[in-house]
Amino acid sequence: MTDFSDIDERWLIENGLYDIADPSHLYDEIVNRRERGDDGIEAPVSKLVGRFSLPLRGITIFGAYSGTGKSSLAAQWGLHAANSGRKTAIMSLEMPPDHTLELLAEQASCVPDVHLPYIEKFSRWADQKLYLYSSTDVVTPERVFEFVRVARTMLGCELIVIDPLMQIALPSEPDAEREFITRLASMSRDLSCAILLVHHLRKPPSGGLGERQKPDKSSFLGSTHLTGAAAAVCTLWCDPDIRELRTNGQEIPTDSGPEYLFTVHKQRFAPWHGSVSLTPHAKGARLLCNSNLGQYRPIVMEDEKCQSDGRSITESPSGTTADISPMRRTPETTSEPEPKTTNALMEFLS
Repeated sequence: MTDFSDIDERWLIENGLYDIADPSHLYDEIVNRRERGDDGIEAPVSKLVGRFSLPLRGITIFGAYSGTGKSSLAAQWGLHAANSGRKTAIMSLEMPPDHTLELLAEQASCVPDVHLPYIEKFSRWADQKLYLYSSTDVVTPERVFEFVRVARTMLGCELIVIDPLMQIALPSEPDAEREFITRLASMSRDLSCAILLVHHLRKPPSGGLGERQKPDKSSFLGSTHLTGAAAAVCTLWCDPDIRELRTNGQEIPTDSGPEYLFTVHKQRFAPWHGSVSLTPHAKGARLLCNSNLGQYRPIVMEDEKCQSDGRSITESPSGTTADISPMRRTPETTSEPEPKTTNALMEFLS
């Protein structure tokens, strides 16, 4: 290691030499990272497990055409994280928090019309696992930074969902978008949290394929600074023809191809790029599933009845499941004390 003992410490700081690392010191970080393995936020569908997770210490930009389920999938990811013991904060700026809670309860039970007793029980289960921002107003960038800082440092959240970028009042200056995304990325690295930033895609030009055209990195609204600063870039695409058939209650041909495609366009910390096909939940819950069977495992809180036929939510309607990922269960409590939500914090979240 270079010996700086005789050099003035202030001079080193002012000239940035404390930011320079010797390779031998970086070796220990590589060893620790390999021992740690993939510490990202696991996907809620097993097709992506081992291929893609939301990177801790990085921003994931996630987009889809309007009305094709990007907010639902972001919520599904957050719910899965919370159920896996990784606290999640959701800043939904287009959906009121009570609607978001109802969506999460629907996804947890895998039932589209959730009974109020289940929502009540789910809300108690979700306390200190899920935190919802209590406003749908347009917010300033500083408000977003404050939310991220509070969610990570005071609440212990490892995943922070911001939905959507369009509801953040960025200044009109050309560099405002770049400054916002780079600062947010820096916070993600410094605080060791994953940030899922939901964003809109450009409407495809008329006269072409329209929404039949699969999006790519260039489809996001705004400048290339967004995707450039992100650690991962993903899109969700829905086949508009199949969606219309489903909406009209018509039969979907078996050879029609995938209804949804989740595509990873960029992944800075892992090599895999590609697409996986997904299917809406067979019973109509706002969930995406692994296969055409459209089945998904409910969260097991207790033997809480929520289905109209009186079955427990722990029972599968057909006795089979397409999701081969391990059964999701309520995380066991640990001996570590839960962070207390102070009055000041409650005022901030509201």
